[in-house]
Amino acid sequence: MLTADAGNMHSPAVHSSSDTLSQLTTGMRLAHPAHEHPQGKTDVLDRPALSQPPLYGVLLLNDDYTPMEFVVHVLQKFFHIEQQEASRIMLQVHREGRGLCGVFVRDVAETYSSRINRYARRSEYPLRAEIEVCSQAQHD
Repeated sequence: MLTADAGNMHSPAVHSSSDTLSQLTTGMRLAHPAHEHPQGKTDVLDRPALSQPPLYGVLLLNDDYTPMEFVVHVLQKFFHIEQQEASRIMLQVHREGRGLCGVFVRDVAETYSSRINRYARRSEYPLRAEIEVCSQAQHD
């Protein structure tokens, strides 16, 4: 906060924090919906419950050409997964055709998927990632 003391326009004003807070809040109303009673009481209206955004799983898909070591490398590089967990997911991809790497909100999941797909193409492997909406039971 700057004041205009004796021609010095740049000297900081010295106020105690409680003085400043009371000056700032004098006459201010609360920023939430409320109804004032004639007696001066205030009721806060109920706010609507916010729901959690849907979650999406990032899945790696099996192919016949991408080496298992590269799949483990991708899991470690992008998801910072330990070697043992990355190997488990890689085997799931190999045996079941796809494996879950992580669960995120949609924008984050799409970003992971596109970065993995771009990285695999640059590395000249056909490995693909996709996203799929998760049911509540999968991520509870």
